[in-house]
Parts: sequence; structure tokens; C-alpha cells
Amino acid sequence: MIHEITLHGKVEDSIEYYATIAGRGLVHRYFYEPSDGSADRFFYGGREFVIERNGIRHKGNGGSVCEYMFGVEQPLKDMVRKDVLNRLAMYGALFDNDSGKVVFTDKTDGYYSYDRVFLDGNAVSNYYFFIDIDLPGDMGSQQEEILKLVGKTLKYSPSVGNGNDVSLMAELIADLEGYNPVIFLFRLVNRFHKRYYELFSELYREKKEISQESEKLLSSLVAEFNIDQYQQERIKIDVIYNHPENRRVLDEYKDILISLEKLDKIEASDVTGLNRLRSLAIRNNIPLSLFDLLDELLLKDKKLLQGAEPDYIKHSRNMLDGLFLIEGGFGAVLSKSDLIKLIVTKKHSLEKRDMAFDGLLLDIGKSCDESFQKGDSRAMERFSELITYFDRFDTTSAMINRMAFMDEDIPVEKLRSILGNKRSFEEIEAGFFESLFITDLLNNKYLTSSGRRKVLALSKGLDDVEKGYKALNEIARSISVINEEDRTYNLLYSTARDKMKKIPGAMDGMGDADKLLKDVLKGLLHEGPVQKIPKEIMKRVFIALKMEIFYVNDILPKILETFDMKPREDFLHNSGFDRFYVEEIERQYLERHEVAPDVVKKFREIVEQG
Repeated sequence: MIHEITLHGKVEDSIEYYATIAGRGLVHRYFYEPSDGSADRFFYGGREFVIERNGIRHKGNGGSVCEYMFGVEQPLKDMVRKDVLNRLAMYGALFDNDSGKVVFTDKTDGYYSYDRVFLDGNAVSNYYFFIDIDLPGDMGSQQEEILKLVGKTLKYSPSVGNGNDVSLMAELIADLEGYNPVIFLFRLVNRFHKRYYELFSELYREKKEISQESEKLLSSLVAEFNIDQYQQERIKIDVIYNHPENRRVLDEYKDILISLEKLDKIEASDVTGLNRLRSLAIRNNIPLSLFDLLDELLLKDKKLLQGAEPDYIKHSRNMLDGLFLIEGGFGAVLSKSDLIKLIVTKKHSLEKRDMAFDGLLLDIGKSCDESFQKGDSRAMERFSELITYFDRFDTTSAMINRMAFMDEDIPVEKLRSILGNKRSFEEIEAGFFESLFITDLLNNKYLTSSGRRKVLALSKGLDDVEKGYKALNEIARSISVINEEDRTYNLLYSTARDKMKKIPGAMDGMGDADKLLKDVLKGLLHEGPVQKIPKEIMKRVFIALKMEIFYVNDILPKILETFDMKPREDFLHNSGFDRFYVEEIERQYLERHEVAPDVVKKFREIVEQG
């Protein structure tokens, strides 16, 4: 007996569709009509779905559903629920702002071009459906009842994102058991976007970055398929967001934003966790633009720092007014002490994620431009000089932070740029470069041990270059060696750890841990992922694994009982473990042992405060 019928069609090179029909009487009815090669029409009982050359038409009940991705409008209530995977839109349904409820109308006919289908919906795949079911009332009433019957499945089912038509149809049939329905399900796929999505996923998956060679492959595909720039960005963001390691960080960031969104006033202390996750993002190669996007979506116009204007902004405002807004746009001389104060203020505003300082600069820039338009260029020239220093600061900060938190080598050209900027800052005041870019970075508790070594190598190396003791390529080589050692260590550590986890009780401190570790590491010498393993790195791996086993079995359980964090800080200081990694093994421990939610909450709050 036939349970369902599936058809596969192609509209043009870029668009294809899959139509799945299931329900009663399929042996005797075939609900399909081609129209002189220009359209495929599916119909039943006054309902229809027509796939035309340039778009789709629909009539009757039903709606559309797609997996959420960047660019798909997502209500806050859906964003809060992590298990809500899909956007569901019912034909003729409107949101009433006054009542805060969805209102169903009889106006369910519609037409959408394919550009709109894949722009408003998912960039790769979108479902449409209609259902024949014996329901009383007008079309609006039917739509409301259908939503009650299948809405939960359509919003929560992973089959939508997986493109599993058979599985999704089976779920809908189960929801409508007893109603004897006929269901028409249509999946529209943009083949060009799908190919780009698959290629970007493949290239990004392994190292969580896109190399220059990978960029060439992607650019070639874009040129061949003429893929819109916005759709490219949507796809990239979706791939990056859905990487398991990235998703955990971004979801945690989103949870904090959701809690802040409910507050009337957001103080600086409220954003500590956000800044920590942004630091982690740099290390994990997650674009900070994703965090900016979440800020915009969840906080909208609400500023992260509200209330009285901070003193450093007040002082900057007075200083900038005095420099640029006196006597027709030309005030006091821009001294070196002024430059130092303004650059330090810019640095503080970035650390606090306070956009007020940038707002000040925008206002001053407008005033200088007005003076320039009136024939007085002095204020604009001075303002341009100031902006040049800010640009140097931004460029240098970005390059040094990227080097410190990631395992990328740094080219000689970038080192030359950093050296040039160092000389510019040192001309303002001796030691200014060190205080701006090195000192605070070394005090960053989330800087890894290898990151610290690279920052020190850069700082001393630049001094040596200026004294004539060293060349820039030697600094580049020393940083490259640190990166290579770190990559080797991380690879061996993760491999050895995976092997230990497969030995019953090994990671739980049971048995002779030293002997088990030595056996595992000996095995890596012969069949491991790295040939000719340096003895020093092997020793580091041995000690680190011993310390992790000791921490999760002896130290962490006691901390969760007493909430005394001193042993944790002692461990971080003496072990040399990166703070991010310790937080990760703590997270895994809390999940594996199903620690009580109130204990987890208190523990994390204390960690954040520390």
C-alpha cells in the first residue's frame, strides 16, 4: 500500500524542489498538474501550491517553515528557547501589537519570488505546506486549529534543518492521527547557496578559519554562481555559529544578554561575563561581529552603560571642546599630554565597550567639518592628526591581540607596521607603547602561557631590533616556533587525553594513573599524530594530564562543597593551565556529574566575580 508520493523537480539551474504527499487515498489520486512547462501545480480541495519559473503561488491553508539563521526574523520568545529551531509562518496570520497575540485572517493567498523566499527565509532550504483536514469554520479558524495541531512539531523538529522530508512528514502524520488528513509538503532548495554552504563548512570545519587558498576556492564559486554578497555573509555566519565550540560560547553570551535585556539599567559590572566571552572569541577565531549582532538584536537601543556619564568621558568632552570648539573651531594646542590622555581614554572605552567616546569623536568631527566648509581648515587638520593616532592604536591593538590569543604566525610586514607605530607612540612619551599594548595584556588572566611567551618575545624583540641586535624576521621566526610547539603540545595532549578517557576509570583517578599515562604516551611515540616528539613537550603532556586528573577528582569536588576558590586560584597559578581550558573541564565535570543547578549557578557567579 502506498504511504506517500515524492517528486523531485527543477525550476532552473539554481532552484529545485521536492514535493512529498501523504495521507488517505493516494492510490487513486495524484494531485498534480503541469502547465505547459512553465509551472507545476499541486492542488486538493480548493488548496493549491504552484511552482512557477520566477516564484511560488499559494492558496488555501498552510504556511512556511525554515530553520533559523542570520537574516531570518526571530521573536525574542523563540530566541530565549534553545530548543526552538525553526521559524513558522502561517498564511494569513498577523501579529496584533495591541493585544500581543496572533490574529488569523481569511487572506491566505500569496505570491513570493525566489529571491524573497531565500532572503526572508533560510538562504538554502525552505518548506511550504498545506493540509486537507475536516475542520469547521472559516479559513482563519482552520489556520488557528492547524497551528495548534502541528505548530510545535514544525518549530521544534530537527528534520526541517536536516531536509529530511520523510521524517518530517511522519511527524506531521503522527500529530494529525485521527483526522484522516492529506498533507502536501514542499521543500525549495537554492542549489547554488547549498553548494557554497557545503564548501564553506568543509573548509572551515577543521581549523575554524579560512585560509587564502580556501578564499580563492570560495571566490571562484561565487563568480561561477553569482552569489549575492549578503547571502554569502548569512551563510558564513550560520556555519560559524553552528560549530559546536562556537555555539556554546555564543549561546552563553546570548543568555547573559537576555538577562540584561530585562533590566532597566545596565551597569559596568553587568558586562563582565560578556567581555570574558569576547576574549574567548578572539582565541577561538569567532568573529566579534557575531557578538555585535547579538547586542543589536537583544539590547536594541539600550546602552550597556547607562546612568551618570563616567568621569573619563566628562574629562574627554571638556578637553575636545577646548581643542576644537573654541573661537570658531580652533582652540588650544594639541599637546603630547593631551594625546596621551585621549588615546588612553579610547583604550578604556574599548575595554568597557562604551561607545560614548566614539560618539564624542563623531560630534567633534561634524563641528570640524562645518568649520572646514566655512573656509577654516585648521580644526580639521588637527582632528585628522588625532584620528591618525587612533587608527594606529586600533591597528596595533588588533594585530598584537590576534597574535597573543591565536596560534597564527605573524608576517614580517605586520611586524614592520607594529614597529613603525611603536616609534610613533614612543615619540609622544617613552614607554607609552609598552603601557598601551603590553603591560595590560600580560596581566590579562585569560592570556594563555604560549600567548604570554609570544607577547614577551614581541616586546623584547622590537627593543632588540631598535638597538640593532636583531632583525624583524628573527622575531617572526621565534613567534612561529612558539606556535608550532603549542600546536604540537595541544595535539598530543588531546590525543593522549582521548586515549585515557577510553580506559575505564583512568580519568577518574582510579588505578595507577602514572603507569597508565606512561603507557599511553609510549604508544604515542610509535603511532601518535606527531613524529619525533620533543622530550620536553612529552614531559609537559604527562604533567598536565596528571594535574587535570588531580583537579577534577580532588580539588574541584571540594570547591563545589565549600565554594572556597583559593585552591582553584592556586591550581591556576601553579599548573600553568590556561584559564579558558580550566573553565571548559569544569563545565564538562558539572554536566557529567549532573551537579545541582543552584550549586552550578553559585559556582559560576563566584568564578565571574573572580
